[in-house]
Amino acid sequence: MTRGRRDNTVCVITDTHDTADARDILDTIIAIDRADVPATTQRRNLDTQDRQPQPVHRLQPRFEIPDWFEPLRQTTTRQLATAVENYEDDQQQTARIDNDVDNAEQRLKAARNSAAPFEQAITRTVDAYTVARECRDTLADELATTKRRDRPLLRSALTIAGDDLTHADTAQATALDAAAPARSVVSNTAAVLRAARDRQRNHRLLERLSIHPETIEYFTERLQALDTWRHWANGHTIQPDRLEHAAHTLHADAARSPQLRALRDTLPVPAAIVRAEVVPELSIG
Repeated sequence: MTRGRRDNTVCVITDTHDTADARDILDTIIAIDRADVPATTQRRNLDTQDRQPQPVHRLQPRFEIPDWFEPLRQTTTRQLATAVENYEDDQQQTARIDNDVDNAEQRLKAARNSAAPFEQAITRTVDAYTVARECRDTLADELATTKRRDRPLLRSALTIAGDDLTHADTAQATALDAAAPARSVVSNTAAVLRAARDRQRNHRLLERLSIHPETIEYFTERLQALDTWRHWANGHTIQPDRLEHAAHTLHADAARSPQLRALRDTLPVPAAIVRAEVVPELSIG
C-alpha cells in the first residue's frame, strides 16, 4: 500500500484477473488486521518478542567419552609433533649439507683462481725445460755423427745447451716451490668438496628411503579421526563422508590398538569396512 497526497494505492496479488477477487481479499485483510497500527505499538510488540527466552538446543550425546580417550589423543598429538620435528630436522640437515657443498665449491673456485698464476708459471718453465732438453739432445746426436773438424763448434753449442737446460730445470723447480702453498690449498679444498658431495649423495639416498612424510600423514589422519569421533559422540552432526573417512582410518589402526577398535565399533561402519574384516579361508587341494 502506498499513501499519497491525493489518493492511496493498494496492490493485491490474486490468482485471477477479476477485480472482485482482489476486493474480497482486501476486505478480509482490513477486517482481520488493521494496517495503521501505531509505530510505538509495533516497537513494543517487537521488544516483547525479543525478551522472550529462546529455546536452547541441547546436544544429545551418543556415547560417553571413555577415560582413556584424552590420553590416547595426547599420545597421538605427541607422535605427530615428533614426526614433524624429525622431518624438519631432516630438511634442515639437507639444507646444511647443500650449503656445505655450495661453500666448498666457491672456496675451490677461489683457490684455483689464486693458484692460476703459479700454474701458468709452471707451464712456462716446463715448456722451456722441454725445449732446452730437446735442443741439448739434438746437439748431442749431431756431435756423435759429425766430422772431426766440426766437433769443436758443436761442443761449444752443446755446453751452452747444457747450461740452458740447467737454468730451465732450476726455473721449473723454483716455480714448483712457489706454487706449493697454493696447490696445497687447492688440494685440501678439493678434498673437502669431495667429502661434502659424498655426504650429500648419502643423505639424498637416505632421504629417498625416509618415511617422514608418510608418518606425518598417518598421525594427522589418526588425530583427525579421533576429533571427528569425539564430535560425533558428543552429539554433533557430522557429514557422512567425513564420518566414513574417520571409520576407515580407525579401521586401519584397529589391529594395532584395541582402543581405536573400540572407537571404530561405535561408529556406523560402512559395509565395505565390515566386509574387509572378513578373511576368507584358504583351502589347499
